[in-house]
Amino acid sequence: MDSLLRLKVARAEELQVLTLDLSRRVNDHIERSRRAAVQGRGYTIQLPRDPSRGWKSELVVYWDRFGDQIGNAAKPVAVPASLQGTILRAVRVQPEFVRAMRAIDLNVVLQREEVPAGAKFDLLIATNILVYYDTFEQSLALTNIQSMLRPGGFLLTNNLLLELPSLKMKSVDYVSVEYSSRESDGDQIVWYRREP
Repeated sequence: MDSLLRLKVARAEELQVLTLDLSRRVNDHIERSRRAAVQGRGYTIQLPRDPSRGWKSELVVYWDRFGDQIGNAAKPVAVPASLQGTILRAVRVQPEFVRAMRAIDLNVVLQREEVPAGAKFDLLIATNILVYYDTFEQSLALTNIQSMLRPGGFLLTNNLLLELPSLKMKSVDYVSVEYSSRESDGDQIVWYRREP
């Protein structure tokens, strides 16, 4: 939500986020947070940073600003003695953004959310998820993702997926992101577009 608002690709009053997860713990946590937001309580996110990891300056700037579009600075929890040197900041997400979330129990390989044509998703994000599946399962997931996206909608993932000729999901581009100067500390984010 924070990034979409910062990039001005969404309006706060229209933004809705649905999480598709098969973990009951994750879904229950989101629903409890949502119920608390209905009562006017926000949600606090703790954001740790270990300076010894040597983050790139761009990542530090992102960490410094994260949350300023959806919340306000909050008092962080105390850093445990075993993690001394860790810098911690916290953001209290405003209740209206927490209320705009909904958790759906869904295994994207085997299931899809039946979405009416006029309410299909503009954007689906699947990072650090599809890597756990083989090529066949990834293809099933991509088929289900296609059915939930509106024509012209996007999938962002850090997995290169097999583009089957029968699918309307086509890779558009990718960007390489380095988090630090350490070897293999980064991602390649690939975006796929659902063709009409």
